[in-house]
Amino acid sequence: MDSTAEDSRNSKRARLAPPPGDVVDRISGLDDDVLLHILELVPDARDAVRTGALSRRWLGLWTRVPALRFASRSVSMADLERFVSFVNGVLARRSQSDCAIESLAISYAADHEHNSLTNRMLGFLCAWVKALDVDLSLPLAYRPKHWRDRNRDHGGDKKPAVCLGDLTTSPVRLETMRLALGSAGLRLSTTVKFAWLTVLSLENIEIPAGGVRHLVRLVSSASCPRLQKLSLKKICLDVLDDEMRLEAQVLSELVIEHVQPLVWLKLRTPSLRVLHIENCSYELLTFYG
Repeated sequence: MDSTAEDSRNSKRARLAPPPGDVVDRISGLDDDVLLHILELVPDARDAVRTGALSRRWLGLWTRVPALRFASRSVSMADLERFVSFVNGVLARRSQSDCAIESLAISYAADHEHNSLTNRMLGFLCAWVKALDVDLSLPLAYRPKHWRDRNRDHGGDKKPAVCLGDLTTSPVRLETMRLALGSAGLRLSTTVKFAWLTVLSLENIEIPAGGVRHLVRLVSSASCPRLQKLSLKKICLDVLDDEMRLEAQVLSELVIEHVQPLVWLKLRTPSLRVLHIENCSYELLTFYG
């Protein structure tokens, strides 16, 4: 054998072999299922996407992660626009693959100008995600409604509104949804159905005037025929909408905390097994039907 060729091969092997004392990359040698579980534990999906730059072994693995979390705490409009564009880009790629997202969590801080970003995302997310968690932080914390009304009368800013009425189609996979909106308003659709939704949590939300009937419809058997667990926390109703009349045939667990003002609560929930009510100004609780 030509000694020159042999020396060349030995030199190439020496370059490829890790230097003495270097740490061997054993993580990349793990099975895909293990690596996907590692990526699933990453706090922010943007970091999971960046792992594709590590090596060919990691390239594209993030597109198969079943659970994704996106978090942004910047209140800059430019930063949030980039954040939303990134999220939408990632989700658009996932929607074209065969790997559905089982669980998706999105949290970000915003001011009164950024409610449109939430609206843009919700219509897209609800369509094909199985479990959705949206946590919106606003500069002003939850306050009793009469405080906000008084501030508005003296020139205070009106809170933003998130709209579920913009959904063009009824969600076909959504089973669990949590919306925590930082005391923003929630405008609800009168037509969209959540056929597979079994768990719903609405937190820190203002229901606009006349909106209680839409809220009641949302959680009713007509809109959510499979709803089993419902949680309403820190919900601010309009003073003229002090009656809530819930009709849900398969609802088994109902939690109501800090819903103000709630004077009349009427329930037609024949399957109800757990009822928790705390810090509500109700005067009469009625079971009927």
